Amino acid sequence: MRYDGELRSYAGALGIANQIHDDWLDLFGDPAALGKSPGSDVRSGRRSYALAALLASADETERKVLEGALGDPDCGDETLRRIRRIARTHGIDRTLRTEADRHARRAAAQAATWHGRWRKQAVEFFEHLPAWSVTRDR
Repeated sequence: MRYDGELRSYAGALGIANQIHDDWLDLFGDPAALGKSPGSDVRSGRRSYALAALLASADETERKVLEGALGDPDCGDETLRRIRRIARTHGIDRTLRTEADRHARRAAAQAATWHGRWRKQAVEFFEHLPAWSVTRDR
């Protein structure tokens, strides 16, 4: 396929940006906006981008808190608040936003190369989709 490589590059960058943002929402998102309580990755034991970054940054005491909560479906809100505080102390919230934005910009830049080949409205949609995907609140 003629455009296979660039479409894969776009989709890969957009997918990574979206996944990092989803992981950010699951740890730091507003329950009212999400319509559910954050923390499902912790409770299910899923090693998301957020949790992997946190484990890599945490000291021994912090790591014990996180590892004690990982995979515990009954992990309480106070433990999740503690994990969020630890994550913010290490800048994980900012790091994840920066990484999601970086991948979103990469996808948008790829889409910008499509002007002149495809309809303007379609290209503009694909240029704006990455930014939306890393700023949505659900």
